[in-house]
Amino acid sequence: MHYILTGAHGFIGSYLAHELIHHPHTSIIAVVRKGANLTRLNDIRHYITVLESDGFKEKNLFQSLSSAISVTVFHLAWEGVVGACRNDLLQRCNLDLLKNFLSQIKSLPVQTIIALGSQAEYGSKDHPIEESEELKPLTLYVQAKIQTCNYLQDYCLSHGIGCIWLRLFSSYGPMDNPSWLIPYVMTQFLQNKSPLLTEGTQIWDYLYVEDVAKALIASSYLKGNHIFNLGSASEVMIRNLVTRIYELIQPTSALCFGRAPFRSDQIMYLQADMSKFFAMSSWRPTVSLEKGLEKTLNYLRKSRDSS
Repeated sequence: MHYILTGAHGFIGSYLAHELIHHPHTSIIAVVRKGANLTRLNDIRHYITVLESDGFKEKNLFQSLSSAISVTVFHLAWEGVVGACRNDLLQRCNLDLLKNFLSQIKSLPVQTIIALGSQAEYGSKDHPIEESEELKPLTLYVQAKIQTCNYLQDYCLSHGIGCIWLRLFSSYGPMDNPSWLIPYVMTQFLQNKSPLLTEGTQIWDYLYVEDVAKALIASSYLKGNHIFNLGSASEVMIRNLVTRIYELIQPTSALCFGRAPFRSDQIMYLQADMSKFFAMSSWRPTVSLEKGLEKTLNYLRKSRDSS
């Protein structure tokens, strides 16, 4: 099996690359942004082919796969993931990014394309979210996700290609973006500082990144055109999550909630209804939140000690 993985240098993309190398008789082409930091891929560079790309504008980017019998694609490349970019006009380039990429693989024997959406496509809900829920594009990021999903589904249907769109809820783990909640809070406590926190009454669904990668692979074996939620199917109040991290680290700094206001667009409840994906695949989360927090904390401690 030949795999093409875009966004391979990113948080989730790098974990997916690490998971794929354990599958026998596979060839992995990992596509990264030109000039990207490849630290997350350093230990597997000998097992994958890394291609740099400038928005998939090159000619014959995947020429080495011209004689391939079967190709599975994971399209994870996305510009403007961090919160500060959610209403940036940069988001509009992501549909063009997809179109450029599809033009690169149009002559390949692609069987399935798997891509990541976002729980943000649903907007604000107060109950476990099913895939059939009405979508509410509140930011340019969400608008771009929905447009990209629609275009990809139409393209795959017209070309006889399987299409899986996974709306990811909150992921976490070692090597995550340090500005996201869990690594931010852990780093602050490790420095004996008090993180700037809201009241922490949000209820979210967190999935460990290795489980995300395994779910992506599991979805690649499904036939047809599907949209699935991707979460842990369990919930945790942010106040309780932060308190647990505080107990693990035991800093001398105070644990203070409510010093930061909620954003005007703050999502207060996020839990994935996973019934559909559970029914169609054998995948289940294997890393508990407790274990995932310990793994993430151990990584941050080792990084801090070696710096």
